[in-house]
Amino acid sequence: TALHNTALRIANSSLVVGQGADAGLAGNTNVYQGRYQVVTTPYLSNASYTGFSAVAWYLLANPADMPVIETVFLNGKDTPTVESAQASFNTLGIQLRAYGDFGCALQEFRGGVRGSGA
Repeated sequence: TALHNTALRIANSSLVVGQGADAGLAGNTNVYQGRYQVVTTPYLSNASYTGFSAVAWYLLANPADMPVIETVFLNGKDTPTVESAQASFNTLGIQLRAYGDFGCALQEFRGGVRGSGA
């Protein structure tokens, strides 16, 4: 995405850089250098999706420490069930269907933050 390189520079920079009147180096070490993993996806900036944004960004905690969303599976089965059947005699091929039983719920709101980018 458009913010990928900017995110890498911020996450891996050894110095904190100011903006505007503070455009010079702030002289402070970036204590968060290397502590974050930058992950990007084209879905967030895709105009085909409701609520898309090319400039919004998210910062999420490690899900093992503080999950924002939890996903659970019925009876612990985390792979889909795939069923097949022969097509009718007039159709060459087979029929397939797949389904999975799972649920998602919001857990800890403090585990993530969204920046509008504006």
